[in-house]
Amino acid sequence: MSPGSLPVIDLGLLSSPEGRETLHQQVYDALTGPGFLYLQGVPAYDPDELHECTQWFFKLPLEERMRISKKMFVPSSSYTYRGFFPVQLGKQSHKEAFEVGSFMEGPGSSPYEWAKFFFEDNQWPRDPPDSKPFARIFRERMEKYYQVFTDAGMTLLQLVAGAWGAEKDTLTKLFGSTHLSTFRLIRYPSRGSDLPECALKDDIVLQCDEHQDSGFVTMLETFGYPGLQLQTAEGTWQDVEYRKGSLIVNIGLLLSKISGGLIKATHHRVVDCGAERFSVPFFLEPRFDANVNVTLTPPACLTKTKDTVVLLPSGKPLPYGSWLLKNLVGFIEYKSLEKYLKDAENV
Repeated sequence: MSPGSLPVIDLGLLSSPEGRETLHQQVYDALTGPGFLYLQGVPAYDPDELHECTQWFFKLPLEERMRISKKMFVPSSSYTYRGFFPVQLGKQSHKEAFEVGSFMEGPGSSPYEWAKFFFEDNQWPRDPPDSKPFARIFRERMEKYYQVFTDAGMTLLQLVAGAWGAEKDTLTKLFGSTHLSTFRLIRYPSRGSDLPECALKDDIVLQCDEHQDSGFVTMLETFGYPGLQLQTAEGTWQDVEYRKGSLIVNIGLLLSKISGGLIKATHHRVVDCGAERFSVPFFLEPRFDANVNVTLTPPACLTKTKDTVVLLPSGKPLPYGSWLLKNLVGFIEYKSLEKYLKDAENV
């Protein structure tokens, strides 16, 4: 794979049946090939607005950011899952972030007492004293772009279903209005010269070590900051170039598993570029009770039949919420959730 050769999926082609068929083939080739793509033509998306919000948030006083942090970092907080988390010094992942979810008007209804944290509403920052008011605009834009990214993700999943020869709602029916998707603003401060051993790999300074995303789909805005790299099929590391106005998309392990491994969950990492870096990922995730122990039957282009492609159960039902918890606790910012693992196993 040569630099700049990632596939571009232009949603503008959806305006015609011929364009949709073209997109089906392009999506199939992208997801079974590099597992990374650019999503172009996302309706109502303005990266400059989102960048302004990201910059504003991380310029807030640390005291204000910590006011909306989680219980793991501020024991007096009533929030476990949503909100801000600070940089964890000396760790492989060197970042601070602010997260929001789908419950904009208040907490959702949890089917289990232990799982209430998944249904938390969002925390919001306030304007610092004597500053130009922006907190209301920040919240409005975050809510707006949460929906913009959600809609783009649903469109992409419909295209994936079409590429497989399935009904267009085959994958989107796992979501609904109470999906657990996470919208995250990230700041990566430069590590400087005092480097922990875990930050070095082959003389490369890392801000986020090599990994595969765990969920369904990740849509990412990097604002042109360098540092993101993907691992090619040959095992080399390639910079992911910036295309303004396009989102970078990669696939998570769960969607790869559901596809029987045909869809690729590609390894990627973030290298330290010597200066602070900002990015905004949106992790597209099903609703809590969606059964994800399912398999997408082989695509029509491989079977050469006209049989409808469907999702088939693969054994005992597995709610997405239980699956998500087991994967979250591997990340330092979610370590405090380990106490719920036994409860999740009994769902």
